Amino acid sequence: MKKGFFRTPGLPARIEAKLPSACIVAAVAGVANHFGYGPFTVFPLSHHNEPFMPGDRTLNGGAYTFQIPGPLAVQDNVAIPMKVQDAASIRCIYAYLQQGTSDGQSAYLVKISRDGGATWEPLEYMGIAQSIPTPFKTTYDYLVEQGYGRPETRRLPYHDFGIVLAQAVTAGPNPQTVQTGSYGANRLGLEVGEFVHINLGQADEEYVEVLAADPANQTFTAVFTKDHAVGATVRPTIWPTPVLNEGDDLAFDLLAVASPDPGSDLTVVIQT
Repeated sequence: MKKGFFRTPGLPARIEAKLPSACIVAAVAGVANHFGYGPFTVFPLSHHNEPFMPGDRTLNGGAYTFQIPGPLAVQDNVAIPMKVQDAASIRCIYAYLQQGTSDGQSAYLVKISRDGGATWEPLEYMGIAQSIPTPFKTTYDYLVEQGYGRPETRRLPYHDFGIVLAQAVTAGPNPQTVQTGSYGANRLGLEVGEFVHINLGQADEEYVEVLAADPANQTFTAVFTKDHAVGATVRPTIWPTPVLNEGDDLAFDLLAVASPDPGSDLTVVIQT
């Protein structure tokens, strides 16, 4: 609105308010004057394309970064845990190598402790997929090829560990335990009670609840209402996102690396 448009020189050109780490589902605007209020207009801000979220996220604008020089090696708590300095919600988590490799894939677990390191819970599983002849160097290279946006376009985590069905599924009324494959080791990244998308965006897309999960054997149990072929994607839901509280600890594990060349010089980024 142009200042002075309604002959009110004192009216500010615009009004600003800081609202970090919020999700704005809708904006309501209306005009008021001495005689009362005019009609209000609702502007919905939900997004139904990728990434899926119920509104525009304001985020925090910060980032926590781990840098590990040298060749990769399987290890827990690869770096000294980092303290969260300001409460914020997660925007996007990713990792990249300076020197990639075509000898295999690598897998990572970014995690958080809310009790000084006594116990840890996962923030995000991710991996760098194998690519021949040109090696991938980032955890999002493969995802971008699948239609995802790069980190700078994201307002939600990827939360896609490359999980696919390793067996065909026939629809039925009873729970079925199905075999899966993913980027790394024996980590499934699914939790009992959460919902996952099966073959999101395809003709056989459906949304199922995880009734049981066996990370060691890479299986989960659900009731499937549609048939699915081998290779159908399994994507965990990404809303709501985790919240980092001041004083929490952040760390990450290297779950699996390529061989004989594991790649080298790793950076892990946690954006808020």
